[in-house]
Amino acid sequence: MGGQGPLRSRCLPVLLGLTVAVAVTCKLTERRTRRVMAAISTALSHAGEEGRGVDLADRSYGEEVEDLLTATEATLDVCRRMRWFAADLSHELRTPLTALRTELEEAQLHPGHVDVPRLVDMGLRSIERADAVLANMLMLARLQSAGSDPERFDLLELVREETTSAIGHHAVHLRPSEAVTVSGVREQIRQALANLIDNAQRHAAGRVDVEVRRDDGTACLIVDDDGDGIAVDDRERVFHRFTRLDGERRHDEGGAGLGLSVTRVIAEAHGGSVQVEDSPQRGARFVLRLPAD
Repeated sequence: MGGQGPLRSRCLPVLLGLTVAVAVTCKLTERRTRRVMAAISTALSHAGEEGRGVDLADRSYGEEVEDLLTATEATLDVCRRMRWFAADLSHELRTPLTALRTELEEAQLHPGHVDVPRLVDMGLRSIERADAVLANMLMLARLQSAGSDPERFDLLELVREETTSAIGHHAVHLRPSEAVTVSGVREQIRQALANLIDNAQRHAAGRVDVEVRRDDGTACLIVDDDGDGIAVDDRERVFHRFTRLDGERRHDEGGAGLGLSVTRVIAEAHGGSVQVEDSPQRGARFVLRLPAD
């Protein structure tokens, strides 16, 4: 019994120290949690606002909280993109539908002066335009729902498959190329290539050429057309959503203005890029670059 007093006197400061440490830790954790929730709340309040939002991932909250913040920021980014896309989509659909409604109302007011062939032609073109916009929207939905696990595959083999099955106004020729292995979501890369070939076919005068080559550690997928080319000032703008250029490259009726934008999103998601250059064939050259294995 006599030794319990000194033992108790030695343990008491330790217990008090542990109690204080636990209390301080709990307080710091509470403050950190409040800051995290405040950041998420602020970001949620601005979700969908262009140019607004909080960079949640750029904070030091600990690994688990960092994962939560990164996931939250990714979700918010999807929400913002979907809101912008929905706004653009409704505008693009409204244009052909408004034109069709105007013509039909005019025909209703003056039935004796209706040029039926012209009315039918205009109506079909408006419907085709709306259908192209909706088709691109469905394509985006399929890409988002597709499996996202990357795989290693031969880019040249994929290009050979796509060029062989390509259907359009102009034949697609595969120039002598070299095998290059890349890692990525195969279906997304295929869609990016299909978009570039479709764009080239719609603007070519008579020929579309495709080539695959390796440039150091980069796989380069090149699509050339012999059309009218793209002015230097427009070479970035063509990748914006629903862009329609002035001049000869807007004379086609098949484009909905989303294909090149989708291609850039796919390229950047794979750590690559897509750019427009001058083609040796006088037209436009699109170059899709991806990291090579």
